[in-house]
Amino acid sequence: MADPKQPRHYDEAFKRQIVQSCESGKPSREIRAECDIARSTLQRWIQGIRNSGSIRAADNRTPEPNEPVEPGRRDRQLEMEVDVFRTSGAGIRPKAGVIRANAARYRRDAGCRVFPAPPVTG
Repeated sequence: MADPKQPRHYDEAFKRQIVQSCESGKPSREIRAECDIARSTLQRWIQGIRNSGSIRAADNRTPEPNEPVEPGRRDRQLEMEVDVFRTSGAGIRPKAGVIRANAARYRRDAGCRVFPAPPVTG
């Protein structure tokens, strides 16, 4: 086997030739032994050809990784959710209940910062 610290690169024509040999009935064990290719590598090439007709990794990804993710979008969503509860007008009892229920997971002072007591009037 090749040195795992030194990745090997194969050209597309070679990959297609190997997949074609495999699909023509030659045992994959023989192909892997002759060409010194890992089983997972050969399986990935075969699956790529079957799925999209391409061996390129970029052509065989699911749509999610190809979509750019807006930085901080999840953080803003979480901040908004906390803000909704914080400014909901809920009294001290529901907020204190949430803080007590999560005392084992979160520090009490953090809960008090997230769910401050409503202002005292009178």
